[in-house]
Amino acid sequence: MADEQGPRGLDPAQIRSKRFEMTRRGFDPQQVTAFLDEVAQEVARLRRLVVDLEGRLEEARAKVADVLAAEEALQLTILTATKARDEMLARARREAAEILAEAQREAARLRDSARA
Repeated sequence: MADEQGPRGLDPAQIRSKRFEMTRRGFDPQQVTAFLDEVAQEVARLRRLVVDLEGRLEEARAKVADVLAAEEALQLTILTATKARDEMLARARREAAEILAEAQREAARLRDSARA
């Protein structure tokens, strides 16, 4: 999470309360105060933005983790389905070969029977 004090430890209250020494030819105190108020407001706005963006980043990270977990589950499902398909094809080929062999034996038996 972001540093609560922001860059160099500045926070809006410190900016607003900052006082400067008066000199004969110094800046107009009202202008300085007004500017410091603007800076303090901007620092506060940026802090809120950082908090919001950090929250959104965490949400995005959680979504990425969910997507990665779903991807892993899908890959496992595909692997399992592929293995099941391969086993079914092998079994079907074995059964087809057995049926064909049996049919050939039966055909041979019928031929032999017809010749006799």
